[in-house]
Amino acid sequence: MSSFLVHPGKDLDSWQLFVDPDEMTQGQLLWALLTYAYVLFTAANMIGDSSELLLLVPSMAPMVGSVVLPVLGAVPDGMMVLFSGLGPDAQSQVSVGVGALAGSTVMLLTATWFFGMLGGRVDIVDGACQYKPAAGKSKLTDGSMSWTKTGVEVQGLIAANAKIMIATSLLYLIIQVPATIAESRGLSEKEQAAFENQWSLVGAVACFLAFVAYLREQMTDDEGGGHLTNQRITDKIIAAVNTKEISLVSALGKFWAQEKGGKSPKGGSRDGKLGTSLLDKLDKEQTERLKKILKACFSRYDVNNDSTIDYIEFTALLKDLKVFVSTEMTSDQFKKADLDESGYINFEEFVQCVANCACFWEQNRLDKNAASTAPSFEDNVDDAEESEEEGEDVPEDLADLTVEEQQAAIKSRAFRGMFIGTMFVLVFSDPMVDVLAEVGVRTDIPAFYVSFVLAPLASNASELVAAYNYASKRTKNAMTISLCTLEGAACMNNTFCLCIFYALIYCKSLAWEFTAETACIVIVQWIMGYIALSYTVMPFGLGFLICALYPLSLALVWTLENIYGFD
Repeated sequence: MSSFLVHPGKDLDSWQLFVDPDEMTQGQLLWALLTYAYVLFTAANMIGDSSELLLLVPSMAPMVGSVVLPVLGAVPDGMMVLFSGLGPDAQSQVSVGVGALAGSTVMLLTATWFFGMLGGRVDIVDGACQYKPAAGKSKLTDGSMSWTKTGVEVQGLIAANAKIMIATSLLYLIIQVPATIAESRGLSEKEQAAFENQWSLVGAVACFLAFVAYLREQMTDDEGGGHLTNQRITDKIIAAVNTKEISLVSALGKFWAQEKGGKSPKGGSRDGKLGTSLLDKLDKEQTERLKKILKACFSRYDVNNDSTIDYIEFTALLKDLKVFVSTEMTSDQFKKADLDESGYINFEEFVQCVANCACFWEQNRLDKNAASTAPSFEDNVDDAEESEEEGEDVPEDLADLTVEEQQAAIKSRAFRGMFIGTMFVLVFSDPMVDVLAEVGVRTDIPAFYVSFVLAPLASNASELVAAYNYASKRTKNAMTISLCTLEGAACMNNTFCLCIFYALIYCKSLAWEFTAETACIVIVQWIMGYIALSYTVMPFGLGFLICALYPLSLALVWTLENIYGFD
């Protein structure tokens, strides 16, 4: 790659990082396209994964879920739009930015929506999705691809977000109406740019205000954006515990931070005494979220899968909770946790036990000398293999850290990944725009079409995979969150990315010559808004029609431009 990425500038006295695409051979152009696309794809994933780590930090999680994640998700598309209008040939190259914006919006609402339905579909019986099938039956009949007997069901949040998406799509009309008037008067490109200039400023201000209002709505609406954010935080915590990104102690420490005016408790775990329950300090919603996290953790300790925890499994639990007690005290605590004296701990008893232990977590790094003299839990395990399975529940560099230190390490990783990913996006978006424009020139295909198809593959492919994987949980809640995220991405494009576009038009005095493209973006959003408002149960066959909107939207642009003469 370096053989053509770094070379002398044309004046021989300066150096430039990237070769101009018009100087590349066909093979070099293809290599550059694939390389830049891969870098942007990787950077987008890095930004998304790193920002999601902050969902594990209680003090930052609500802001991250409501504001940071949506904004950073729109950064790759926003940068493509920005750099498409910064060059000397901005009026021509800005079509690449329009293609990236349109392609991203349309792909997310059509192809990605379809993949979400593909991953989350279940059997439909008597018009209802079988998320809770009868005993012995699965949610989805093996191999079933029926268009009418399988599908997904969503909650009312989908319809609420659809209204916001439709409303924000109207922001395109702020520039489109004056552009249509200018064209009807037969104004030249320069005259049209002057006529539209002030309207582009109005549009930029309106988009910015809508952007702020949307983020504020997501932060304050408990039934809407707030519910979505809380669910994403909970799911991230569960995933992080299961993949050993954080300890169980750190995961449950989040609920102490949520306690009004509360601080994480200090000291006291070595005496083995269990005191006031964490459950007494949480409201109903927090308690339900705590139980959801613990339900996912319960199976980790239920090694023999009998829906209970025996004494040996209990020792592993205490070790993960950093409750260091003697063998005699361990036995005593097991008896206290076994409320019904059955000899085993069921899930409800498990929740109560963990909540009690949470009151005495140590907040300082464990003293190495004390730890070395602490009783070994492995003494209580007869089977060597079971002892080996206990191990550390977090990476080595986090295993001996306190809750606060673990979260500091998580924040460091998150900010580092977000910074590196953002830098890659900033560096490679500009040459990617140039390459897409050159591909259009050499293939004699308008740059809009090239960018519409190729740009989203670099910036949004990860969201397609994420939508499929999240929906694959096959629950109504997971399906709702998966599709709500796509609607939210469209709203971000309508506000954040369009604001950048309007600012470019105003500052560079460009003419808005994208009537057909605007029609494509708005019509697809209105169609998907209608579907979201009309269906709570979506049969799989509807998914194929939704996916078909992706190629049909390109056909619509071509028809409007080449048959009806729209610009």
